[in-house]
Amino acid sequence: LLGLGPAASFLQCLIQPPPTKAVEAALIGLQEVGAISILAHDPNPSSTSNVSPATAAAGVDAAGSEVLTPLGRLLAVLPLEPRLGKLLVMGAALGCLAPALTIAAAFSHRSPFSAPLEKQDELERIRRALAAPAAAAAVAAATDTSTKGGLLPAAAAAAA
Repeated sequence: LLGLGPAASFLQCLIQPPPTKAVEAALIGLQEVGAISILAHDPNPSSTSNVSPATAAAGVDAAGSEVLTPLGRLLAVLPLEPRLGKLLVMGAALGCLAPALTIAAAFSHRSPFSAPLEKQDELERIRRALAAPAAAAAVAAATDTSTKGGLLPAAAAAAA
């Protein structure tokens, strides 16, 4: 889109480049969505390039690179994750934009049932406390408005 060359080589020039595995995963995800096509690297640099003039104009060099597809060009201007952007583009194309917008809105936020890996042990302890026979007392104590701290401290106390 901007003619900066292959994404991996451009991102390695940043002050704090992202991990190589993250870049590879992002490129694979964009390819799965259909936003980019990845051209194979030509192992014989002396051979004539099989890159067409249109492909070269799209920012692809003879060594092989990523090319934005027409869908990718649309997704590049949308301020959404590529999968949600594709959902909206396809919803508009198929005449069902309203349901697609509802689904995209639901998926655009982190699930309230997921948690970071470093807090999994604490949340598992709280889940067990709430599933125990004394869970009713813990829930009642947690919903008591006079208790400071809300649900998590009460559930943690019940687990101890």
